[in-house]
Amino acid sequence: CYERRYLSSNHSIGGYEHKKIDGSWTSIHSIGATWDTGQKEVKAPWDAWADIRLMLNPTSADECSVSVSLKINGTTIYQCEANSTDGRTTNGRMGAWELPVNKDDDIELWVKNQDDNAHSTYGGAPHHTQFTIRLRRRY
Repeated sequence: CYERRYLSSNHSIGGYEHKKIDGSWTSIHSIGATWDTGQKEVKAPWDAWADIRLMLNPTSADECSVSVSLKINGTTIYQCEANSTDGRTTNGRMGAWELPVNKDDDIELWVKNQDDNAHSTYGGAPHHTQFTIRLRRRY
């Protein structure tokens, strides 16, 4: 199974906020019907190895404080904790993980803002904020 999507429009995030990217995602490739439109997440159809890539694109150079984050089945797998008031602290706008997931686990793409000011990630085109998730059956 494979999902590749991009964020359809900009997604705002408040100061020091950690939240799910719940904006509208546009499909580029979808194989296996794993995308849950209502929850804005990928659902594992069976035990699998999940190869996950999330790329964020800030809307301007002064919004570099947004960082990727990931949750599997409600558990935070990765989240940066480098809060700063200068707006320049960043911990990666690209995340890549390969890890096991179980049948019916949900894969949620999140964002963390390290700055005390609100910022946003850029959407609207495939080369902006995007993700790919490939699931390989695990026996």
